Amino acid sequence: MKENIIFGAVLIPEKLIYRQPNLKIPEEHYVKFSAETIRKIWVNFHKENREKNVSINHNGENISGVELVDSFLIDKDNRDSLSIEFKDLPIGTWMAKYRIVNEDVWRMIEQKELNGFSIEGIFDLVKIEE
Repeated sequence: MKENIIFGAVLIPEKLIYRQPNLKIPEEHYVKFSAETIRKIWVNFHKENREKNVSINHNGENISGVELVDSFLIDKDNRDSLSIEFKDLPIGTWMAKYRIVNEDVWRMIEQKELNGFSIEGIFDLVKIEE
């Protein structure tokens, strides 16, 4: 099978993320995470060995053939090694690189049916007034 690599930001500090209504918040809303919170999520992700927990659109079904190759937080020491399209991301951004050997998943990426990373989790929410 052909190997393909994808690389991008998983969580960006202070970036507003649109969320649809859910059981906790019945209206459309946005969430954001501080660099400190992202670090805690990243540490916990690896501590709990969640590297192989990959699903499509949070459907709860782990898929095979998608392997985490690298996972790191941007800091002042590694920022210069990033390609130009990522150099403006803030310190504390969680980056990930995956090897895709699942042909169906790669086809979905090529056809732009999949276009980003998302992390699953249950988080405490703090309302921030505008």
